[in-house]
Amino acid sequence: MNYIEKFRSEAQLIHQCGANKAFIVWAMGLYLDEQDLEDLANTNLTDNPDDHGIDFLRYDEDDGTLYIAQGYYTTKVVANAPAGKAADLNAACAWLVNGEIKKFHPDLQGSIEAIREKLLNDEISKVVLVYLHNCGESMEVTNELTTAKNHLQDLLKDHEVEVVAAQLGNESLERLYQNLAANIIVKDEVECPFSVKYIESAPGWKAAVLTVSGQWLRDLYNKYSGDLFSANYRGFMGNCRMKINAGIKQTAERKPQDFWAFNNGITILTTHIEERGGKTCLSGISIINGAQTTGSLGSIPQSVDLNSTQILTRVIECSDPATISNIVKYNNTQNRITAWDSFSNDPIQIQLKKEFQALGHMYNIKRGFSNRDSILSIDASIQPLLALSGKYKDANRSKSTLFESRTLYTEAFEHRGARNVLFACCLNTCLQRIKAEIKEKVVNDRASESENKLYAILSVIRCKFYVLAIVAESLHKLLPSLRETKRISFMPNYAKSEAYSYEALVEFIKPAIKVISLQVGRCLGDDFYAKWNDGSSVETIASQVETNISSIKAASEEVQAMFDALSGALCNG
Repeated sequence: MNYIEKFRSEAQLIHQCGANKAFIVWAMGLYLDEQDLEDLANTNLTDNPDDHGIDFLRYDEDDGTLYIAQGYYTTKVVANAPAGKAADLNAACAWLVNGEIKKFHPDLQGSIEAIREKLLNDEISKVVLVYLHNCGESMEVTNELTTAKNHLQDLLKDHEVEVVAAQLGNESLERLYQNLAANIIVKDEVECPFSVKYIESAPGWKAAVLTVSGQWLRDLYNKYSGDLFSANYRGFMGNCRMKINAGIKQTAERKPQDFWAFNNGITILTTHIEERGGKTCLSGISIINGAQTTGSLGSIPQSVDLNSTQILTRVIECSDPATISNIVKYNNTQNRITAWDSFSNDPIQIQLKKEFQALGHMYNIKRGFSNRDSILSIDASIQPLLALSGKYKDANRSKSTLFESRTLYTEAFEHRGARNVLFACCLNTCLQRIKAEIKEKVVNDRASESENKLYAILSVIRCKFYVLAIVAESLHKLLPSLRETKRISFMPNYAKSEAYSYEALVEFIKPAIKVISLQVGRCLGDDFYAKWNDGSSVETIASQVETNISSIKAASEEVQAMFDALSGALCNG
């Protein structure tokens, strides 16, 4: 399956957004390796009449990167994408930096204000301009992107901000898709300054044999570390843990001329090999055999010259996921996968998977865009679980960073049961659906004052998990049986899939959650930025929400019945 076939199979996303907008969301999900496409659509997709050339806007709180995207999708066969759509990014940059806020669509105003605030505080370190399309890539589009990039760089000359531009058309998107299918995290084009000695091929794959230096491998390891072994069943085990690794170091340092003969060599997986002027260029790279060799050489001090240490190397080019799976399997089947997938073997995740299986739900413990068979996963749950614990600021950090922090991972998952994780994910999805429903009213000027306020808050990049934290704390205060916010769970009879599917649970809790979230919007008001920065505001706002809803319940039997039903479905698990 190629990338466009995979996109066209996303029926729910296309139905939700329409083909053009769905393509933007799907392609950006691919580019960012982001699994939750519904969240991307609700949080980052703009594409309104007054978006001024901004189809997609996303700020990564963790590394200070701002993504601005423009998209084009066609069902016809078109040689090259229209360059005018790329030129729209030039206007988008001018509006983003200097345009009058009130002339932006309400959907965008809060986010534009937040981004300008971050620019003033020098919190944005990089801006990425992206033009997504399902056509051939052209130099004309590249030139327009370069113009937009240079214009934005000039607008931001008083700030230390790096600006880059990317054209993601058929060729680039296909390569990204195949890289993810291959579990290749290092997607850069890697230059190997050595020539191919021998080529072997068969249907589905091509291999090149060459000799590389220890210096090149050490530089690779120092740059990419464990990401080099993303498609490998084992990572580098460390020099002190394995005698063989100490032996590899010793040979490289004392007998570099014999290393080629003494060592079995390494095997690299890539999606494309290209020879250029005596060098070998690789599109994406993962070492699927030779993690110990690479890690051992990478740990040798720079003062030791490894240019004379030679290593036999096979580079296998393959894009078919089934063939890749077998290549990895038969090259190395000894130890566990590393990088973010190291948590696949974590006892907490294994226990959660068992609990979800007993409930009849699928729970994926391998993170990533290409593993989207289930809404419930380690990837989808870490942020809402942190927000449920009141750590809404941490929840806004990038997922990859959260998985790198053992402290945050433990905070999110330790002492959690499947019913607790299920509730956190359902609550997150519920807020996404509520925002989508309100958006239609806002766009058509049919929204109430409370709906407009809530929508403005949820449209601000960093506020979704803040609202989630307040809603959860409000539930804790409103329902006496819920003694602890972070442990709110579905009752066993509700959590079983035979009683309620994931979608059914979301719909079950949505009426009461909407009542709560609208009150959250009212209580936060227009100064929600200041409240977001106040660590004690979650409990304060939740107390105000509790008071308001208690009055609403007293005046409405329907609302009282909503909360009675919810009370019977939730507990502290």
